[in-house]
Amino acid sequence: MSSSYPPLIDLIDFTKVIKLKVGQPSNQETFFAYPSILASRSQFFKAALQDCWKEGFTGEISLPEDDPQVVHHYLYYAQASRTPLSLLWFPCSPSSPSSIPTNKREAYNLLTHLLTLYIFADKVQDPTTKAAILRRLYKLQAYYEVNYHALFPDEEQVWMVYENTAKGDEARKFVVDVFARRGEEGGENAIERVCGGEIPGEFWVELGGSWWG
Repeated sequence: MSSSYPPLIDLIDFTKVIKLKVGQPSNQETFFAYPSILASRSQFFKAALQDCWKEGFTGEISLPEDDPQVVHHYLYYAQASRTPLSLLWFPCSPSSPSSIPTNKREAYNLLTHLLTLYIFADKVQDPTTKAAILRRLYKLQAYYEVNYHALFPDEEQVWMVYENTAKGDEARKFVVDVFARRGEEGGENAIERVCGGEIPGEFWVELGGSWWG
């Protein structure tokens, strides 16, 4: 019996995969992914997978400077359009119960991982994943504001964002917004307490602009 289904035009091609070799040789991991999905989300992968480039011809891309865990989470989200369970420690509603870590170090680890995932999505020019992770960041912050105290990014996290994103990036606005909105509770003192004052000059300029317009 002949099939009555129409041809799959402009849909995902599940017949081809590419190999991603991520990390330094001592800590390298290999992942396989659908190039049609990555190319549809990421301008970096779309360009790299052109047949005129080595990566497109061989079907192998090396990412030696990236963290295998971060890339693993990115690939999961990009291909499943779902956030990995390890990043779902906080609820959609700021006041709803959840298994979010109440231990501050665990919360900071989650914040760091979300920021590194955002930075990787920015690196590969994937605006859809960037937007999704940014929403998670704001939900995490909202939950802590309602149930505990503001989860101020620490010195390392502020530097990480400012060294890996461009001026005006939404992740920078997130970092500034956390301190700016909590300014009435000692914003500058909070910065010195959390970051020790050793933070990028651009951050001070943008925070000042947020405070005083």
